[in-house]
Amino acid sequence: MSETRATSSPGTGSLIPLVGLILTIVLLAPIPAVRADEPVVRAVFFWSSSCPHCHEVLEQHLPPLEEQYGDQLDIQTIEIVGPERYELWLAAVEALEVPPERRGVPMLFIGSTVLVGSREIPEQLPILIKEHLAAGGVGYPEIPGLEDVVETAPAVAEEPTPTVKACLQCEEDILPPSPTPAAGGAPHFWLFHSSKCSPCLKLKEEILPSVLSKYEEGQVVVHERDIEQGSYELMRALEKQHGLEYGAMPEIFIGEHVLLGNEEIEARLEALIDAYLAQGGVDLPEASTPTRAPDATPSDEADEAPIHVAYFYQVGCPDCDRVQLALNYLRGRYPQLTICTLDVREDAPLSERLGERASVPVGKRLTAPAIFVGDEALVGEELHINSLEDLLARYAETGAEPICVGSEATSGDAVSGIIERFRSFSLMTVLAAGLVDGLNPCAFATLVFFISYL
Repeated sequence: MSETRATSSPGTGSLIPLVGLILTIVLLAPIPAVRADEPVVRAVFFWSSSCPHCHEVLEQHLPPLEEQYGDQLDIQTIEIVGPERYELWLAAVEALEVPPERRGVPMLFIGSTVLVGSREIPEQLPILIKEHLAAGGVGYPEIPGLEDVVETAPAVAEEPTPTVKACLQCEEDILPPSPTPAAGGAPHFWLFHSSKCSPCLKLKEEILPSVLSKYEEGQVVVHERDIEQGSYELMRALEKQHGLEYGAMPEIFIGEHVLLGNEEIEARLEALIDAYLAQGGVDLPEASTPTRAPDATPSDEADEAPIHVAYFYQVGCPDCDRVQLALNYLRGRYPQLTICTLDVREDAPLSERLGERASVPVGKRLTAPAIFVGDEALVGEELHINSLEDLLARYAETGAEPICVGSEATSGDAVSGIIERFRSFSLMTVLAAGLVDGLNPCAFATLVFFISYL
């Protein structure tokens, strides 16, 4: 009888346990996300919780990139809150020589490139990441003081502390803020507005009553301040504490948060009130206002040379409302200030003449808001409380001559120059200008004026 036996190659039986052991080690061993020889791109992102565009970048545009590149992309997210973080942001914009007109948030530093805004960052960041990875990676930008922040941060950027979203339907939980609870258990907040500001009127008549109607009387306490009647210094002090060079009317300060403009107030105020109610209320935010110099006596004012200012505004321009408030405030600091207020549409020839005299670029003429003092000008985005104070300080001792009078002889030449300039534009140039401005009511006066003279 024949017998069949199972046979194997020499040593095969002894290899099976060894192969199993190797597979077990391989499967259980942690797999590094990035090999030591793989490049890493490091960047720094500055943001503010009160900035809707910051939330857009932080929540919609950065997460897909971080998921795509894993540990090959390290973005340090730094919220500009408190003086230390604000000073770090200032050090960053100074070190990388960011022009004043581009200094804002959201802002991202990658290599030697600075990206600003919710449009520029998502458009250019993916391209820059690929370029830097192909070149072998890039370290953090050279920002003085950044090493102190990075040393205490984890190797991979954490998700930022959740804040109240601009969208009330977001699924994330809203974490209550942590300022001192109010003794009475009610949230207290500042509301700064102006009786001359149309969005402010809408807030007071429509938006705020709708929000407050959901709460019992005394459950929420609103401390209103009409800037036309004072309190400008208090508002400026609160803005500076939140790292804002200047805000946007109307403004609400509640706990550690600032809400700028009706869109953000309508989107976030109710959720913040609910959060603070849940934690037992919150006191009014405190701010240290600078000590004002004593008001000048009549004899002092008589000895000071007058500073004549030409201010061009446009009805319906929110930036103009803000400049008007700044001028009202600065009247107290400069009693010799004499302001000639002009509608840019009605006094376009004078605006053109002063713009030419102050060497304002052609593309920025006939826009509002605009300030002219002596032979100098501040126009559009470069016009804010800080730049205006600096300009007036230069004329504090010498004064400035009137510039709103004696323009009749040159108004005809100014009008002719404007019309000739407009006729030199092609149709596509005019349409492109309108699209770029987005029909901005503060800049659209130029086209309206041109058309009215044709």
